[in-house]
Amino acid sequence: MLEQMEGYDSIGTGEHNAKIVDVEVSRDVRFGRHVADVYKPIYALDEWEVKDNGIFRYKKADGYLFDNRKNWGYAKFLRIMDIEESNDSSASFQPNEIIGKLVVIEIYEKTFTNEFSKRVKYPVGKLVKLLELPF
Repeated sequence: MLEQMEGYDSIGTGEHNAKIVDVEVSRDVRFGRHVADVYKPIYALDEWEVKDNGIFRYKKADGYLFDNRKNWGYAKFLRIMDIEESNDSSASFQPNEIIGKLVVIEIYEKTFTNEFSKRVKYPVGKLVKLLELPF
């Protein structure tokens, strides 16, 4: 996260070409009465890295509610990355399927007040489209 914070003003908000260099995955994260896997691609632009705010894949699990409509963001992500969505609700894409892909991202600023009443802000990347190369 240090690379993300230090001098990030020089990155600039808006659209940028980037490369997916890694994906952080958190499995079985509880969100109220639902459970999801959360994927956070890490995008590299020149010498900077920016993390995605998260792609949530809600899933069926004992003791939790499930509503497939909550997976709209996950479905949109798969569509942008040209990954076929499985009808099997337990299946998901593998992070290695997207590492190395060239993409266009939108960088915006996430701002919030933490539990110590300190204002925190940092850049976040959001996938816009897969970069099509002419060769």
